[in-house]
Amino acid sequence: PKNINYNKRLVSLGAESLVDVWNIHIYGKNYENIVGGNGVADFVNGLSVPVWVTETGKTGVTQQLEYGQRMWPFLQEKMNRLERIYLYEYGSSAAPEESFGLHTTTAEQPVSDLYIYLRDN
Repeated sequence: PKNINYNKRLVSLGAESLVDVWNIHIYGKNYENIVGGNGVADFVNGLSVPVWVTETGKTGVTQQLEYGQRMWPFLQEKMNRLERIYLYEYGSSAAPEESFGLHTTTAEQPVSDLYIYLRDN
């Protein structure tokens, strides 16, 4: 709620006329923050510029594919100004269960399930 109110204030001050694209970050499974009464979707659908999700993802190299398959179509359905979705992190030295990265530095799990899916499809 603080971030959405901050963004609304920026728009009210004219920031939208100064940008080509409005970017947002979305993590986790907080669907109510996207479509609720004061949701992100209502805000971005009211913008006149395209919207990019410039950071998104889920921790855990075995959970990224499921997150992308569920969350990204949901965002595309709810946000009519959405043009692009970018992953937060390509590579990470964090432990596999804490990593947002498609690549890790561990020998046991050097790539995420999402990386494997993208590579093979």
